[in-house]
Amino acid sequence: MANLPDDELGTRIYHIHLTFPGSAEFRKAVGFRNYLRTHPEARDEYAEIKAKASQEAGKLNTKDEMRDTYGKLKEDFIKRILDRVIAS
Repeated sequence: MANLPDDELGTRIYHIHLTFPGSAEFRKAVGFRNYLRTHPEARDEYAEIKAKASQEAGKLNTKDEMRDTYGKLKEDFIKRILDRVIAS
């Protein structure tokens, strides 16, 4: 994946995932989103996890380390929510 800067701001400001409706990835993404929309306590917990993950990742030296750490610190929460979504 390339980290292409925004010409005006000089930094990447977006990240896009593409899939198609009905795919397993699509169902997981929409299920996760909908769960957070209907469970404010989970939404707030996820926001806190993301903020802490961002702080920890920001202490690292390379973009790869930052991305990997950020993702790893959110991983358990995301898996727990997806397990709930799949079970319902």
